[in-house]
Amino acid sequence: MSMEIAKTGKEKQLTYTTEYRQFNKAMKEEFYLEAVAIGYAIIEDRLTAFLHHAGIVTRTNDNLKINRKVYPYIRKLLDKEEDYSVKIKDISVKIALITALLDMTESKANAIDVCVESYVQGLNRKRAIAQSGYMHDLYIEIKKVNAELVISTFKNIEPWRIQRNHLIHALLNKTVESTKDVKKRCALESYTITREIDNNLVKPFKQGNRLRKKYNIQ
Repeated sequence: MSMEIAKTGKEKQLTYTTEYRQFNKAMKEEFYLEAVAIGYAIIEDRLTAFLHHAGIVTRTNDNLKINRKVYPYIRKLLDKEEDYSVKIKDISVKIALITALLDMTESKANAIDVCVESYVQGLNRKRAIAQSGYMHDLYIEIKKVNAELVISTFKNIEPWRIQRNHLIHALLNKTVESTKDVKKRCALESYTITREIDNNLVKPFKQGNRLRKKYNIQ
């Protein structure tokens, strides 16, 4: 049975609200593994939301990948070759890319703009890319984010993921009592991480953000 993508902002908001409600219900009824699964999904969604507002991915795309118009800029940011494929579906790759954006200086953003523009002008064939100035404008928008707070949250994600994976894979080899507290703690940590990413990264970044419209990114 296929699942439909939430395409409109209204549909996305309804899905987001519903899953948070379900998370709270799962916590109240002590269905902690369900809460952990929902928490993980929300973390993935919030990271994708940031990348969407940056123009890097399109959320309505079931096969999540970097938008063609901005791919040259992202490869340059990551110091990768022209044909390098960024596996943006992986949560670790999302975190690494966002961290690189948060660490980006204004001079590096300007240098990437110049480099990509020169590269495209040197091609014998036309290539659809974002117009010059995209990386600098992205840098300006990112400055609204408290990078220190976000990176601090990112440092907590990997140990949380390790604990979650260990919990799931070892679940039937442990006593029920010994795993209950671990499941509850893991679920609570996932909630904390989702709120920090949303409040410290996504919300300030998307406020007044017109990157997609300005650079005609679909």
